Amino acid sequence: MSAHGPALELAGITKRFGDTTAVEGVDLRVNFGAVHVLLGENGAGKTTLLRIAAGLLPPDEGRVVIPLTSSAAAAQPSTAGATRISLVHQHFSAVPALTVAENVALGRGGLLSRFNPGAIADELAALHRETGLVLPPPNTRVADLEVAEQQRVEIAKALLKRPGILMLDEPTSTLSPDAGRDLYRWLGEYAAGGHAVVVVTHRISDALAFGTDVTVLRHGRVALRAPRSATNERELLDAMFGAELEFAPDPASADAAAEGTDGRPVVIALRGAGYRDDRGVEHVANATLDIRAGEIVGVAGIDRSGHSALLRLAAGRIRPTSGSVVRGSTVAFVPEDRLRDALIGELSLEENFLLRGSAERRGWVSSAEGRAKTAAAMSAYAVRATDTLVPAAELSGGNQQRFVLSRELADQPRALVAEHPTRGLDARSGGFVRQALRSMRERGGAVLLYSADIDELLAMADRIVVCHRGRVIAVSRDRAAIARAMAGTA
Repeated sequence: MSAHGPALELAGITKRFGDTTAVEGVDLRVNFGAVHVLLGENGAGKTTLLRIAAGLLPPDEGRVVIPLTSSAAAAQPSTAGATRISLVHQHFSAVPALTVAENVALGRGGLLSRFNPGAIADELAALHRETGLVLPPPNTRVADLEVAEQQRVEIAKALLKRPGILMLDEPTSTLSPDAGRDLYRWLGEYAAGGHAVVVVTHRISDALAFGTDVTVLRHGRVALRAPRSATNERELLDAMFGAELEFAPDPASADAAAEGTDGRPVVIALRGAGYRDDRGVEHVANATLDIRAGEIVGVAGIDRSGHSALLRLAAGRIRPTSGSVVRGSTVAFVPEDRLRDALIGELSLEENFLLRGSAERRGWVSSAEGRAKTAAAMSAYAVRATDTLVPAAELSGGNQQRFVLSRELADQPRALVAEHPTRGLDARSGGFVRQALRSMRERGGAVLLYSADIDELLAMADRIVVCHRGRVIAVSRDRAAIARAMAGTA
């Protein structure tokens, strides 16, 4: 096999999840000796394509051809190991309480196999000599490692499977800039040794600095494919984010942006707010932001940029570990994943409605009153269901989202935090949700809106901030400025 021949070819790959098409008709070719960078904004289909290539998801249409094997074969979960592909997931899978050696053994499976720490230590030492990958001592607990060291442990687990193709999903998302550069340098050396590397990222700067070839996905389709030497930042930005508005701009937003909002009362105020999780990972740092009555503040940011923690700080779902967040009243919250974070699918709509504000309520709940309030809210938001006793899981995605909005806005709160509320909705349901947010602004409510779609933010928001590596950056309502801030090239 040529050191620079094809290692992996995807032909006409399409994958659907219900009514949502994640990737459509995608062709991809990865060569030995190359670091192939897969770029795209949130929801572009990058991770889905990677999982299909690695055999973790079957495609609905198309073929995965792996010349490493004796014959072309469609990758399936049962044969992924035989194709010598290893995937390093975005979220670490190591068990923090176990040592490096124990995690390596666990990653191999085989619960009845004997654990031999000495043999694993020898393997890791050999891997270091062979690849140059610097690893922590095998007897170190993973919980005691820095994030960059944990990432290298994940890579070591993948490399010990002796793959010809190494795939990594957002490998630098939790690393410092220096650690990220070190990782990419190593990946380049690994590829130059006759292997193939595929990296999913959202960072244009990384693609241009370290990639060999670049493929850009937008809305599940290939928007650009080129050698790194044949493209530039402007082309990649246009391919990732598009050049034309897909939503008609809201005249009220333009007027509000022109007039300013200094005279309106502040409903939510963040003052140097920061948040570190239990592992010590910083998600938001020194964020200062006012959300005022009668405006929609838009939030843009790619995965793990800190926007999720920022929204939860503003909504009071998490507490700041530094600085402060002041809210004038209870804040309604619409999370991105409605079935995971907003609804209990097995419970009825009436029971889900009564969950609103349940942490602050005590005493008995009147079933008749709850049923009446649920029915009234559903009617106001045109939620289609036979009655209030229907399980939430039986509703379509659009009706679930309408229901969540109807519940959160039932008492006309002064503030709403909405996390990509149109995600996965069809045009009609998405339009209904956008109009509900505009109506709240018109009656003097304050809205903090995150969307993965820049077009939607430009159409909806009076002001826009971008989250990048935990920092909150105010930007103009301009596509190029937003895209550059999101990509870290502002």
